[in-house]
Amino acid sequence: MRWVKYALLALAPIVLGFGVWWTFFRQSVPLASSIPFVNVRTGEVVWMPREKIVSIPERTRDGAFLLYPLTKDSHGSFVVSERFRDGLKELAREGPLRVDLQTYRITAGP
Repeated sequence: MRWVKYALLALAPIVLGFGVWWTFFRQSVPLASSIPFVNVRTGEVVWMPREKIVSIPERTRDGAFLLYPLTKDSHGSFVVSERFRDGLKELAREGPLRVDLQTYRITAGP
């Protein structure tokens, strides 16, 4: 029974070292370099580099905050990210949007 105690004492630092390496030093999955945004007035999709994103919603070229981030839904379609959907309801009062407020998918409007 004594040999079990010594075996555990010998293996404990190895297991602990492996746990530390696994947690802190193994290579992680890289983040995407750019993120898709949609101009909710025009329906235009723009891929923005992660470093250039300052705020969400992001500014368009003319200075309006109309660029909302997109994610993929379970069907593989791009939709406005769930976190930012409440802002779209306020924008819809100001004018027409190229986003369906029921599904939050981009629409091909007139």
